[in-house]
This record gives sequence, structure tokens and C-alpha cells, in this order.
Amino acid sequence: MKPLRPAKVIVYGSCVRGGRDRDSDIDLIVVLDSETAPQTYRERMENRLAVRRALDALNRDYALDVLVYTWPQWKRFQEMGSAFSREVVSQGVEL
Repeated sequence: MKPLRPAKVIVYGSCVRGGRDRDSDIDLIVVLDSETAPQTYRERMENRLAVRRALDALNRDYALDVLVYTWPQWKRFQEMGSAFSREVVSQGVEL
């Protein structure tokens, strides 16, 4: 992950709650150090692909579920107030 220099990496879900078993995936949110939100689908996919490539070695040994945000997207996610965003914000662990 260092080449990307993410602003935040957060693990959430069963890894944090203690319910992880050998079939569980690792749930991650990666917040990229970018002040602009992607404007196109292609830009979103480029961000996602860059993160997936950086995590490739880890993904060989563990199933990963990765969400990728830029700062503006992360702020919007937190402001949503959905059950999911509240869980991530309250229970997620920043690495």
C-alpha cells in the first residue's frame, strides 16, 4: 500500500467484531489521499484497480473485500448516516 500513500486504511466487519472464521473475507476501506472525487466511472475504476494491485500479495492468502474512496467520497460516506456507515465509523479500526 505504500506506493499509493493512502490517507486511511480501515478494517471493519467480522475481523473487528471477532466473528471471523477461515471462510471469512477481510473487509477494508481505503481512503486515497486525493482532494477530488472521481468524475467518471473510468476514474473510479482506475482508483480501485490501483488499490487492488497494491494489495495483490495479501489477496493471494486472504479473501479481501475492498472499498475505495477519495477524501470527498469518504466525507460523504460518513455524512450518509446509513447503518453501514455508522458501523464502519463506530467499529472500524484504522490501520
